[in-house]
Amino acid sequence: HSPWLDVRYCGPGARFLRDAGLEGRLYQPFNLGGFLGFELAPRLRTFIDGRLDHVPPEVLEDYLAIRRTSLRGPAEPLRARLDRWGIDVFFADTFPAAWYEGRESGYQLRRMPEWMPIWIARTHAIYLRRNPRNQANLARVVRYYAERGIPFDPQRGLDPERVVQEAPDWARERQLVLPDEQRLTRLAAIVTRSA
Repeated sequence: HSPWLDVRYCGPGARFLRDAGLEGRLYQPFNLGGFLGFELAPRLRTFIDGRLDHVPPEVLEDYLAIRRTSLRGPAEPLRARLDRWGIDVFFADTFPAAWYEGRESGYQLRRMPEWMPIWIARTHAIYLRRNPRNQANLARVVRYYAERGIPFDPQRGLDPERVVQEAPDWARERQLVLPDEQRLTRLAAIVTRSA
């Protein structure tokens, strides 16, 4: 596979979802819908993809609202729309603006206690909703990390700093990053845009 395409389509996160065997409803960036649908169906059902002639207007409206509020809030409208669609897993893109302008989402989920980070990479992050329906998914995530000897806390989620310290080669191969590095990349992009 092409390294460039792997970055563009967030390959490490897609492989994580496939290999962990998560199920349910997935919210993901529009441009990844076809790829993730191909890789993850029928276990995970994508929210939207490139076939806009088949998308009802309310789906497109909610997709855009979720994307916008997942980046900057406020939390309540985001929460209401995610509840409305029964989203179990949130796949956020976090590309630096220098790579892809406007390809960032999901930062608000880090402030919402009902969402747990289960994957954090340089170009994407994946969150699992904490609710009774997702207990089987959480067990799958715990098993995925345990089988690989990677630390994972089922109460708090993935701690990239601990993973980088305890399994640096594994983290590097999968493009995991520390939350502060992701935050600094985002702040640099905001400063660049406003300059």
